[in-house]
Amino acid sequence: MDSIVNALEKDQLLFEKVFIHTNKNTYLNEDTIWFKAYVSTNDNKPSYRTTLLYVNLFSESGNLIDSKSVLIQDGVGTGQFELSTALQKGSYYIQAFTNYMKNFGSDNKQLQKITILGAPKQNILDVKPKYDIQLFPEGGHLLEGVVNTIGIKALINGKGFDYTGEILNSKNETVVSFKNEHLGLSTCKWNYKTAQNYKAKVTINDTIIILPIPKALKTGVTLHVNNLLKEDVVEFQLETNITTQTSLQTNYTLLFHQNNKVIDYVDVNFTNEKKIAFEIDAAGFLRGVNTVTVFKNKQPILERQFFIEKENLKTNLSIEKQITEKDSTTYKLKLSEGLANVSVSVLPESAMEELARHSIESAFLLSAYVKGFIESPTYYFNKENKKRKEHIDLLLLTQGWTQYELSDFIVKHNPKYKYNFEMGFKLEGRVTPLYSNNLALLSRENVIVNKLFLNNKKTFSFKNLLAYKGDSIKLSFVRSNYEAIKPLNIYFDNVPKKQFSFNHKFDEPYTVLQKEIVKPTVLEQEVERFNLTNINTLNEVALKGKTRSKAFVERKAFDDKYRKYDFFIGTTQILEIDEKYVNANKTLGALLRNKESVTIRNWKGVENYLVSGTKEASMSIDGRRVQSDFYHQAFSIEMQDVEAIVYKRHAHHIHYQIFTTDNYKNNIKELFKKYYFQEGYDRPKKYYTPIYGFEAFSKYQDIDWKPNIPVNEKGEAVFKINRGRLSEDIVFSIQGFTNSGKLISDTVVIE
Repeated sequence: MDSIVNALEKDQLLFEKVFIHTNKNTYLNEDTIWFKAYVSTNDNKPSYRTTLLYVNLFSESGNLIDSKSVLIQDGVGTGQFELSTALQKGSYYIQAFTNYMKNFGSDNKQLQKITILGAPKQNILDVKPKYDIQLFPEGGHLLEGVVNTIGIKALINGKGFDYTGEILNSKNETVVSFKNEHLGLSTCKWNYKTAQNYKAKVTINDTIIILPIPKALKTGVTLHVNNLLKEDVVEFQLETNITTQTSLQTNYTLLFHQNNKVIDYVDVNFTNEKKIAFEIDAAGFLRGVNTVTVFKNKQPILERQFFIEKENLKTNLSIEKQITEKDSTTYKLKLSEGLANVSVSVLPESAMEELARHSIESAFLLSAYVKGFIESPTYYFNKENKKRKEHIDLLLLTQGWTQYELSDFIVKHNPKYKYNFEMGFKLEGRVTPLYSNNLALLSRENVIVNKLFLNNKKTFSFKNLLAYKGDSIKLSFVRSNYEAIKPLNIYFDNVPKKQFSFNHKFDEPYTVLQKEIVKPTVLEQEVERFNLTNINTLNEVALKGKTRSKAFVERKAFDDKYRKYDFFIGTTQILEIDEKYVNANKTLGALLRNKESVTIRNWKGVENYLVSGTKEASMSIDGRRVQSDFYHQAFSIEMQDVEAIVYKRHAHHIHYQIFTTDNYKNNIKELFKKYYFQEGYDRPKKYYTPIYGFEAFSKYQDIDWKPNIPVNEKGEAVFKINRGRLSEDIVFSIQGFTNSGKLISDTVVIE
């Protein structure tokens, strides 16, 4: 057995987990989803290795609504999704993962459900019910001649549904009955007799479904796990139907682990007994989902998951009202342990039920270790639910297990390192000619933030850049005397954006297949200064960019900027400028020729004129009409000196307006080339409280959202919330983790 343990522990990979704390769980389709992301290691401590988290918003049918690249610092990050009034009413899913998490499988992603209240779904009554009934023998198989346990899961269109059922033998006699216990889950036991065929008869939604019971093994071993009989112990039981003395003396090994984290193992054999039962102190296991795998001669033959609670690892908290002012109230948060990071959502008490869907406990202790989507995961952590322990065991019983070879077991639980931790973004390309072997990135203040030695190579790669979408950076050659030389031609690698896919089938758990994201949309934002280890901070601000959801606002800002040149600028169309024309040192003439078929022609040697396709054209630069003698001079303007181009089409004529940069207007020669980042982090915005104009949705009105509240060494933090017009008690949803790995998850009601 040591060889198996050594294989699990050799070059062992870190296991990362993700939780997304949203400011609420139900939104109007004109809301903003504000969220705080937590990324932890297997021991629930902040992950310091990853700085990039992908967060996606999907519809229930699997359409990608939006995607965000979130900066993670010390295990936390913030972001938002701005919704559209075009979204239909229904369930939506937030998916989150790091690139490194894909080492443990393509479906190793956090998935949680939210509700959006919008336009009603069409033909919702026409949805045909799709039944999904599954049977899960405990341990992985049934065995003849002994008492077997199976878990039953019954879903309609992916959701648990009420049902009754019975196990029938070959004579159609009822052997045992069962019924839905929780969210479509139930269990039953019976003695699987030899020479019998069994089937399950399930009555659900006025429909009778009959399906065969998996065939039992003729000889072998079964596994039973029970952590419900006693408070602090877990009982394990092996039972066999083997009768020969030699087979009874076969050694079996029970390996206890949590993914690739080995807890312990024990060797057992049956000797003269056909049943072995023993108890293990629960304190020896890890908090959350644990797994026991049974081996016979180094071959895994049975497996079962079970859940361990550890009250001593929970962090107690309290909130006290401090000072009430005219428009705000100050509160003091106290934890039983200090040095933590928490987020607080503040809602009216009427929204209490809305807070019960997701928690950092359910994400880190349960969802991270089970397959598929879990319906109402926080139910299993609410002490008011008296049967929650039985039901979480039902959930784990219905996870199932498919027998595989030892090599597959090792690869699954301790995979080879394939996907990297992502530390910022990279900028790659080639430059010609080489004026120097030193290529530098410059800040807005022309300070070198990174420098590469090219070693006579024309290719370059700047890595670990903290860049936001829409940020720009300056690139320049630098000689030994710090003389800057402007690159002539720079070509940047441009990888097209790969598409996400969200495959949702009702006859199997939710799974998400995801290819790595590259080249997200450019955003126009401001850049803040960060001080992160191993990451180069860029300080340049992009002056152009667009956000699809804000097209109207951006066009208005564009018109306001250039109206001084043309009062009717709003009636023009904007000509998109491809970055390749800027980076490859192209001229205005090259762009107009390629994109608009604009050429300069001469009339009988007397004067020049412009033609765009089959129409006559004219041109102005910064509001001044270009005369025919200066067309060639205008065409020679470098595209890096052009800020924007607009045009207006008439019946037989097209007029182009060119707007140049301030440096060009002031005759300032730039010694660098600019690059605008199309991939990068999405910048988090400052939270604002929406105002709903109708009482019917008041319980979905968020009062305040505090995504980042650092807790000091004494376990204390003071924060202020906007009071608004409160007519009822308020509830605080507090989520977070401590530096030592204790989870913080609680709701507090304040009058």
